[in-house]
Amino acid sequence: MDRDVAKQSKPGASTAVESTSESVGKGTLSGRIGGDHAPSAPAKEPAAPGKSSTPEPAVGKNAALTITSATSAKAPAAGPTRTTVGVGEVVTFTGSEGGEWTHSGGKSLGDGGDNTTYRWGAPASPGSYTITLTVGDRKATKTIVVIAPNAINFKKVGTPAISSGQGVGMTLNMDIGPKTVSFGAVQVKEKAGGATGVWGYFAKKQAGGKNLSHEPRASWTFANEDNTLERPDEALFDDFDPPYEPGGMTWLIPNLWAHIEEGGEGTPFATVTQSMHIADNKGTSVITKGGQSASRATPPKPRT
Repeated sequence: MDRDVAKQSKPGASTAVESTSESVGKGTLSGRIGGDHAPSAPAKEPAAPGKSSTPEPAVGKNAALTITSATSAKAPAAGPTRTTVGVGEVVTFTGSEGGEWTHSGGKSLGDGGDNTTYRWGAPASPGSYTITLTVGDRKATKTIVVIAPNAINFKKVGTPAISSGQGVGMTLNMDIGPKTVSFGAVQVKEKAGGATGVWGYFAKKQAGGKNLSHEPRASWTFANEDNTLERPDEALFDDFDPPYEPGGMTWLIPNLWAHIEEGGEGTPFATVTQSMHIADNKGTSVITKGGQSASRATPPKPRT
């Protein structure tokens, strides 16, 4: 009873993310400071023009390594330096020095020519992952937490035309959450299933052999980087014949997600309730889904 509304344009692109935690070694300062209380010390010579007389931090094998990170995609409700990302997000890590980069999961997308930067794609499996920068016997790490979708949201943007007879529907835009990460590497779809809470008019139809199951489109819908879905959903219930009487039924619809490079059956992440009922003997129809609703009176048949 769901119908395709628009074609998708997104190719099967790849994305990813990984994680890192930071450990810092000690730095040292070299140099000696004299003063008026030390008469045996020779007088300090003035600093040469253009140079500072303040000792500079040591660099080299004793300097502390550090790692910063930035996500490629902008999450709807969080900045690029976040350490929690969506499955498949891409993160760029920058070290205070060039060195060897490794990760505990996900995949490498390459490093800079001087090895100070490292691009990493988060895996399709949620969890905690570590990125490590090694320079000689010094290491720095950064931990990234990878999460999957856990919610789907609906907004009614229209009502499809019903040519004649009983029926009502809604065109719904969708996005997935949480919005603190980006799910641009995710695709979603609904899973088929039977009706529950069948009563009145629909119970009689079911007893007469009418199939009341939910049969969604089989294809995946891609998510954009801002977590909106590329095509809308059309929730529709129509083509039931008179005589009418009050009755209703409900679908409990599992929504599935998968990485765009993997597909398969997908992983359940949210169950959406879609309810349909006929309100009266005139065939007035009401549909609700994801907190949105629509109703329509069935027009009387023309006299012949």
